[in-house]
Amino acid sequence: MKIFITGAAGFVGAYLTRYFLEKGHEIHILLREQSDTWRLKDIVDNVHVHHMDIRDEKVREIVKHVQPDAVIHTAVYGGYHYQQDQGELQETIMQGTMSLIEACKELDCVFVNTGSSSEYGKKQEVMKEDMLLEPNTPYGVFKAATTLYCQHMAREHSIKAVTLRLFSVYGYDEQEHRLFPTVLNAYAQGKTPTLSSPDFVRDFIFLEDVAAAYEAVLDGKGTGQIFNVCSGKEYKIADVVHAVREHFPKSAEPTYGDEGRVFEPAHWRGDHSKLTTATGWQPRHSLAEGVKKTLAWNNERA
Repeated sequence: MKIFITGAAGFVGAYLTRYFLEKGHEIHILLREQSDTWRLKDIVDNVHVHHMDIRDEKVREIVKHVQPDAVIHTAVYGGYHYQQDQGELQETIMQGTMSLIEACKELDCVFVNTGSSSEYGKKQEVMKEDMLLEPNTPYGVFKAATTLYCQHMAREHSIKAVTLRLFSVYGYDEQEHRLFPTVLNAYAQGKTPTLSSPDFVRDFIFLEDVAAAYEAVLDGKGTGQIFNVCSGKEYKIADVVHAVREHFPKSAEPTYGDEGRVFEPAHWRGDHSKLTTATGWQPRHSLAEGVKKTLAWNNERA
């Protein structure tokens, strides 16, 4: 299969590039000229690299030239607190996605859009795909709009578009300021991490399980659908710390603070039964297993 991946220098995109390359597929990736390709340095010579900003409408010409069997769209802006430019949010998320999916109108390929649990907003109950979307950030709003647009294109133009709504992904080569590498790196260096409240919650899902979810929808049978990609479990920050400290017996409890952040939800858990029913996919890794594999990965690449 010929697969075209956007956002290939990013956390999820880079692992998908590696994952599908190891599966024997022909991989084409889209990178900006200024992209930092440190995650891809050992495999970049084995893939076809196309340099262009996702916001450039000429992206559709590249896709048409490549003629992929599948387009996996992970390029994004706004997922981190320091990415607040409203214009870039709109151009990257909306315009970039629209250019890609327009190219797919003329191709018989599967288009996998990467959504986000941020589309739901704060919910007190388990998050399901048919819920009313109430995003409480501009990022969540634009991601929700993109999801709806992909559904529209599938319905009105018969494009094989599907959205995978990712929850809190962790694993290999994650950004250093994120929770898991903060805890892992601190304990590996014999330090004590400083974290927010131990009670903040997320539905954490391991990167390998996320890659398997993308693979599960490449047959196009999920056309027009939205699927949660999650563990179906709610973990506290304290649970993450415990899973890491199991590997460092002499480590101390973190220093906690900032317990009063009002924007943190009381609950954050997804339901993956729709994807499981449609494809047979389900998360294979417990939190402890994901942490163990991530530590081994870090040690091998140190």
